[in-house]
Amino acid sequence: MNNDMAKLDFLKTLEYGSTPASKSKILLEQIPHSTFMPFDEEEDIVEEKQSSWTEEYFRTQSSHLQRVNFSKELCDHLINVKSYLQDIGAKGFSITDSLPKEVSSIEENLTEREKSIDIPLSSISEYLNNPTALLKNYNPEKNMEEAIVKKDINEVQSILKFNLNNNRLVIKDVLQMMIFVSQRFPEALPEYQIDKFSLAIIEDESIWDRNYFFLQQSYLNHNFAIERLMHLINVRDHLAQKGVKGFEHIKVQPKPKPESNQTAGSYSNSEKSSHKKQENSFMKTAVIIGGAVLAGILALIAKLR
Repeated sequence: MNNDMAKLDFLKTLEYGSTPASKSKILLEQIPHSTFMPFDEEEDIVEEKQSSWTEEYFRTQSSHLQRVNFSKELCDHLINVKSYLQDIGAKGFSITDSLPKEVSSIEENLTEREKSIDIPLSSISEYLNNPTALLKNYNPEKNMEEAIVKKDINEVQSILKFNLNNNRLVIKDVLQMMIFVSQRFPEALPEYQIDKFSLAIIEDESIWDRNYFFLQQSYLNHNFAIERLMHLINVRDHLAQKGVKGFEHIKVQPKPKPESNQTAGSYSNSEKSSHKKQENSFMKTAVIIGGAVLAGILALIAKLR
């Protein structure tokens, strides 16, 4: 696929409101970096508040992207806007696929390692629509439960960051803790934002080294978003596979798990309703992020089937 065709395909799917935003994200990653123009803060004015994200705003920004400045940052922003409009069911943004939008692009987004996990799409769809099931038999750490009860955002984030750096934990363990927090205390995981204190995630693996990992980790101090946590999981896994010192996975003998007290899965109907959107957002983001994160989700599903 040449540069112009890749760009054209992306713009067509972005413009069409019924195409899943996740599909636009996949096509965006296929566009060579040399195709994009630099982001211009004076001309490329974007609204960060979702209350301003309307169909008119989307169309205006899309026109600016096509006619004025085709920047990677604006592409990412428009994908987020489109995803939001699809989530709230805005006119012209209803998804027409028979499968959930997250599932529709899973096969295209899988790496060879993920494809080796033999799971039918029907099973993936089931868990995407019911992510709580991924916490079956999960026993959260006591200190995490206590921090959530106290509504202590700083403590919850500190525990997540500590476990992100804990080489004794496998990726599935970290993901389950993130799912647990996203359901019980979504306020601890704000929306992904880019500013001068927390720069954008970079998907080019050629620059992923220990310095990049710690730089991105420092951005969590200003924007502790799920996207950033998932991205750091992928970077950590990439460095571990390369054998970078300090990132090697430390194998430990598993300890016998205590009887489940069903803490992770016990919700009232009102709690389930209030966290439904956050759960869907978590799963959608995991599929888009891909890499070790998606492999971890698929491994969880395979284990629970």
